[in-house]
Formats: sequence, C-alpha cells, structure tokens
Amino acid sequence: MNLPAAAVGKTFLSLGGECIRSRALAFAFLAVAVNAVPARAQAGAQLPQATSNEQRTPAGRDVNGERHVTLHAVLAEWRPRGESGPVRKALTFAEEGKAPTTPGPMIRVPAGTRMHVTIRNTLAHPIRVLGLGDRDAAPAPDAPSFLPATVRASQLVIAPGETRDVRFTPSRATTSFYKAFPEGPPASDIEYGVFEGVYIVDPVGSTPPPGERVMMISTGNLDEDSPTFKFFLNGRSWPHTERLSYTVGDTVRWRVINTVPIVHPMHLHGFYFNVDARGDGDVDTVYTTAQRPHVVTDRLNGIGTLRLSWVATEAGNWLFHCHLIRHMGGAQRYAADRTADSATTTVADEHAHAQHDMAGLVMGITVRPRAGVVRTAEPTPQRRIDLWTATRPGVYQEGPGLVFIVQDGAVPAPDSVSALSSTLQLRQGEPTRIMVHNRLSFPLSLHWHGLELKSAYDGVGGWSGEPATPSAPIAPGDSMAVLITPPRAGTFMYHTHGEPGHELAQGLYGGFVVLPQGAPPMPTRDRLFLLASRGAVIDAPPAINGREQAPTEWFTPGESVRLRFGHISADELKEVRLLRDGRVVEWQLLAKDGADLPTAQRMEVSASFELGVGETRDVEWTPTVPGLYVLEVRTTYYPQRGGAQIQRVPFAVGPVTDAAVVAAIRGTALPVVALDAAALAPYGALYTRPASAGSTVAPRLRIMLNREGRLYADRARINDTVSAPQYLVPIGDDTFVFGTFDAGVITEAHADHRVRFLRTKGDITGVEMTEPGAAPIQLDRRDAPLLLDTERQLLIGAWTAPTEGITLNIESASPGLTLRIFGRPPVPLLEDSRTRLVAPAFDLAVALHVVRDGDTVVAIDLLFPGQPAIRTTRVP
Repeated sequence: MNLPAAAVGKTFLSLGGECIRSRALAFAFLAVAVNAVPARAQAGAQLPQATSNEQRTPAGRDVNGERHVTLHAVLAEWRPRGESGPVRKALTFAEEGKAPTTPGPMIRVPAGTRMHVTIRNTLAHPIRVLGLGDRDAAPAPDAPSFLPATVRASQLVIAPGETRDVRFTPSRATTSFYKAFPEGPPASDIEYGVFEGVYIVDPVGSTPPPGERVMMISTGNLDEDSPTFKFFLNGRSWPHTERLSYTVGDTVRWRVINTVPIVHPMHLHGFYFNVDARGDGDVDTVYTTAQRPHVVTDRLNGIGTLRLSWVATEAGNWLFHCHLIRHMGGAQRYAADRTADSATTTVADEHAHAQHDMAGLVMGITVRPRAGVVRTAEPTPQRRIDLWTATRPGVYQEGPGLVFIVQDGAVPAPDSVSALSSTLQLRQGEPTRIMVHNRLSFPLSLHWHGLELKSAYDGVGGWSGEPATPSAPIAPGDSMAVLITPPRAGTFMYHTHGEPGHELAQGLYGGFVVLPQGAPPMPTRDRLFLLASRGAVIDAPPAINGREQAPTEWFTPGESVRLRFGHISADELKEVRLLRDGRVVEWQLLAKDGADLPTAQRMEVSASFELGVGETRDVEWTPTVPGLYVLEVRTTYYPQRGGAQIQRVPFAVGPVTDAAVVAAIRGTALPVVALDAAALAPYGALYTRPASAGSTVAPRLRIMLNREGRLYADRARINDTVSAPQYLVPIGDDTFVFGTFDAGVITEAHADHRVRFLRTKGDITGVEMTEPGAAPIQLDRRDAPLLLDTERQLLIGAWTAPTEGITLNIESASPGLTLRIFGRPPVPLLEDSRTRLVAPAFDLAVALHVVRDGDTVVAIDLLFPGQPAIRTTRVP
C-alpha cells in the first residue's frame, strides 16, 4: 500500500506540544505528500468538472426506511481558485447522476438510520475507502494511523471498475468524515486531498439546527514554487470561497471539520463566538453553558472538529480565517495566479490586500442591516491617539525594522524604531479616535484584533466596510481615522493585515489593553508579554516583547500580579510555563481573548498553557515564596521547517543574585563556555580500545558534531544499550558533561558524568569518561572506517515503517554510506560498529541500530534522543 501524504500522527502540531517523534512524522508527511497519488489517469478522456461542495444538502434518498447513497470515484478537473484560475486534476466523489464535488457528497443522518452505501470505482487503479461502514468495529490494522479509530474501523479496497455495497447503522452522534486514498505507483500531477467527504450523525430523532453551515478543511499538493501545501475550505481558496450572508440579529451556527493533521487557529473578525463542542473525528465533546469557551480565536486540532455559534450584531463585511500566514497569505496562491497578476496588476492596486495578499483558508461574511432598524450614530470621540509608522534600515540583514509608535508631544522621527511597537491603552466605553499615519513605502492595512467595532475600521484593505464601498488600505503618506469604543476591558492586539513580505515579524504589531471604566493607567503590577517573531525572513527567530532575550522581571513576595499574554507570530505555536526549581507552579485563569472568564472557568491551575497565533490569555499569579522563577516560552515552528526553540525569562521574587539569573537563562549553574563549530570539530572521532579479558565487545565512543554546531556522544557500546546520542555540555579545559539540549537551551547538565579529552603534543589522542561509582574509562582515538564493503551492501536500499509513514534510504557514497530521510539531501553515516551507525548532520543526532539474524540484516531501528525506537524493514 502506498501510504497517503497525511499518514502522520495527530500530534503533528496539535495540543500537547510537538515531541521529536511527531516531528519525524511531520517530515515524513512533507516528504511523501507530492508523490502519494496514482500515476494512471483516464488518458484521452474529457474529464468532468468538479464543483465546490457548499455542504447544504445531504446525499442520498430514503427507500423503505433506508438511506441509499451511491458514490462514484471519479477523476475530475478542479478549479479551487475560480473558473479563470489554475486547473488541477483531482480524485473526487460524485453522487450518482450528479457532477463530482470537492469535497465529496455530505452524508448526514440521525443516529439509528439504516444506511446502504454503494461505491463504484471508475478509476484505472484501486482505491481504499475508510469511514463508510460499521464504526463500532475494531480499527483495520493496515489503515493509516493518523485517522480516527472509528474511521479506520471500516475499510474497503475497491478494484478498478468494481462496485461495492455496504450496510450499517450509525449508533451514536458524531462530527466526522470519510476519506479515500489511491493505490498504485506515484504521480505528482493528481490531487487526492479532496478525495473525502463530511460524515455527520445527529442525535437520535433530531434534525440539523436551522441554518447550520458546515465547512471542511482539505489540503492539496505543493505548488512548484510554494513554501507550503495548499489548503481549502469546501474545495475553494480565497477569494473564491463561498460568501456567507446573514442579517443583524441572526444566530450563526457552524461546524468546521479539519481532515488535515495540522492545527488551524481559526479567527473571527468583529465578534466573539461560543465553542459549543470539539471533536476528534471519533467523539464530540459537547460543552455546557458554563463550560463553553467565549473567544475570537480557537485552535482547531489536527484531525479535529469544531462546533461554534455567534450572534451577528454589527453590519458589514467580516472574515473567518486560519491565522497562520502560510494558510491565509500569498503562499496559498498558485504560480499561475502570480503570473496572471503580474500581467494585469497596476501600481494603484499592487497592494490590494484582500485580492492579492490573502488566499487559502479565508471565508468572507457579509452581515446586512435589519430592515426597519435604524443604525445608531457614531459617538463623539473623547480622546485622540496618533499612531505613526517608523522604519529603520539595517535592523535585520534581510530588511528594515518596522514599528508603530504613539505620538507623545512632537511627531516621532521616521526612523524611531524600538524593539516593540507602542502598547495602546484605552478605557472601556470611552470613544477614542486613533489616527493612523502611514509613512511606509507601501499601503497599510491595520487590524484591531479581538475588538468589537464597526466593520469600516476592522482593517482589511479592500474588504472591511460596506460591500459596495469597502475601506481601502492606507496609502503611503496618507492617514486614516479609526473610532473605537471598547465594550469590555481586556487584553487585545493590533497588527498589519497586509503581508506581501514579512512585515509582521519585522515589527508591525503591538499590544492593546482596555482598562475598566474610570481606571488609572495600567498598573505596574500588570505585565504584558507579546509572543511573536523577529526578523525579515520566513520562520524568523522567536521574540518576547520584541527581544530574543527578554529582561528579568521583578516581583514583590505576596503581591498578586496580572500576567497578560498575546501571540502574534506568523505561523508558530507557543507553549508557556512558569517554573520554580524546574517544577510548574500554579496561577489562576482570568480571561481569554480579552473576555473575562465566567466564575466556573476562573480556576487555579498548573501554570502551563498553549497559545496559538491570534490568542490572548490573562492569568493572576501570587508569588508567596521568594526566589527565582522562570517563565519558559517554547516556540514550535511550522512543520515544514521543523524544530523548536525555548526562551527563558527570569522572574525574580524578592532579592535574587545575578548568578542565579544567569543560570536560569543558561539552564545550568555549571560554568558553560561558548565554543563554536570550528572549536568543537577536532573532538569529533571514534574512540575505542580492545575488549577486556573475558569479553568479546570492544568499548566504543563516537563523538560527533551535528549540523547546528553542537557536540554529541554516542556511547551505546559503553553502557551496552540501544540508545540515542547524548548532548555534551562544554565546561572548559577539554572537559564536557552529559546533558540535554532542547529547543535552543540546555535543559539538563549532569556534573558527575564527564568526558575529558586527552592530548599528546597538542593533538587530541584519546578520551577519559568518569561516572559515579565506576572507574574511569580511557579510550584511544580511531578515525578509520569499521565496516567491510560486503557489510555496507547489506544496508543499502530503502527501509520503511509503514504505520509511521517513514522511509529511510541508505545509499553508497565514497568512502562509506549516506542516509536520506524526511525529503532532505543525503547526509553521511558514521560507522560505530557492525550494528550501529550515526547521522550527526541533522539538527538532532540520529542513530541507526542494525538488527541482524546471523549475517542477514532483518531490520533497522531509527533512534531519536529521548524517544522509543522506530523499527523499519526493507522495502521489497
């Protein structure tokens, strides 16, 4: 079976953080997605055109108490970017007698309905269909592991030209999907990401809520010059997605189904919504009124579902979109789109944001005024704030630094760029006019994230405002007045909503705090932490309040403080923890997205949470014990880049020594020295000695430098275990200690487990290892390879772990072997023994353990630090 591109685990950028194992699965997803589609098309045939499925009408008809649904698997032409956009070939489903749709026909019935589904495969290759059948059965063992268990429970393999019938009776309510994959050799020109459909089972005897709309998120192949996969809402990409229309006063209900193993932080402009239920494709968790999150942004899990509702209280144009720029920005447009635009775009509309700088997972919403209801006049401003842009060249190697700065007296200089844009402070219920002055070289769209305001001020150039007269971006040298009367106190953000480049990470964002009526300026006890990126490149380094290393924060013992967090990076996931002596402390939840939590949700909890792009969270912390605490922010990068980085902010409660602050940032109190790759490289070698009397195993220690300039030790033949390499922490005088390096910082350093390198006439000739309770071990340096050519031949080839979606390719290269994995270029394999090879050229030192049966290699185990082995077997 050719595993599909999405054959990865649910932890792929999902809740709980990204572990090394899920990172490997993420790379596997990226490596195979382009190729896991069938090679053979219906040559010479005129392909039918697929239409976008707006999920309005369930498929099938009722016959003698049964719901009959007949589906045809069809190869079709698909135009996700509109009739004039690029044409893609896609595997689709069509209901019998109707055109194929993307995604496939929606199946929706009450629980207890007897189902009769017929599937005919009109394709020239077999297909595997999951999720249409008895979902109470055990999952099929060879089904893709990333799918929900109940979807894997029903699996049909249908040959070309074959028709299969299946009867089943759904027993419980769920929001889910069915999905199909092609079988056969690969071809990159056919899309299969929309080869799926909605599967909803309503409670027994019920009907769908009136007016409820369903949206399915699907994925497509990589474009030839795209930095990301394409994503679609009901088979379309903005600005060609459906326009949803409502009237002021309407209650809006949506279900969103994400069939992709990537989290999408979904953001609604202008309104709060209630999260009524979340699901994983197996089970829906329905919230009581007291439990419902009331938010403007919610993280939709990978392979997850979301049910939400909101009330349309303000007329105008609005948006609902994923807040990852990769998923709603220009990267979602095809090369053909950009070519067409370059031929037709004029200087005047070059930065028409709604048309050219957005694409992908964006849904447009128009709320009409209610007939007979007179719209209230805007209040008279009681306060004015002048907000200016500033630019300073040379802040980043790739581009200038950009900020917003509040005028305090004279107009700020055009190059008055600080680390972070000004934090705006407004008061609840006080009408405030903000004059935004654009001194940039390009038009500016400025969005007031999370605020309830008039559509004309929402800040999406070419879209916000009335449908007939949308507000334009602010032209260079021009200004725009924004009137905001905040209805609630809370923590918000403002940021550019035009991203032709990397302007967000270059600094065009800031904090926005609304204080209660009559309140003085934000108390010094309040602390605001804006989590973002800093740079003029994709995947820029993480920043806290505009700095890669935030300064120490000082607190008074026993004094309660409000900590305000906001996340406004381009594509990352942030995990926030507050630690003392390495243990998570507690704090009290106060607010989410600027809205105070109801009493039932204002709980004392462990000081740890995840924050998706576009989310804010307020907590209260009372440090009763003096000492040093550490605010730890872990940034997990978008899977295509991979990896993570940790930032540490010292929280000093009462008197704290400078040494303690330094140790908190560094991760250890040991005297760590800074050694670059050039200084570390001479240590890299194999160190060994003859086997001791009565033993056949010669101790070996492999010292290796990884691609990011860190030194690792592979000591599997020292302690006789099958383990991953360990990080070496440099402490000076050719001495290192074993430790752990995670996401940019040292997280462990074992002072009593040491490696000291020995020199003869200045050259490194050996190593001495010391551990508690054991005599020191001395090993001699050896640089010659260990394997014979015949032994290397046994390893060459492809090795796969099908349930993990991982394939290793071991290839011959003078003078040894190389490893290809995760779609990366080959890297050298270093030989430790006949059963052990290491690949230090990755950011993590990867090890391979060769499993032998006599002279036959039967498997190869892939080892990442701190993770269970992944066993691979040879591809026939």
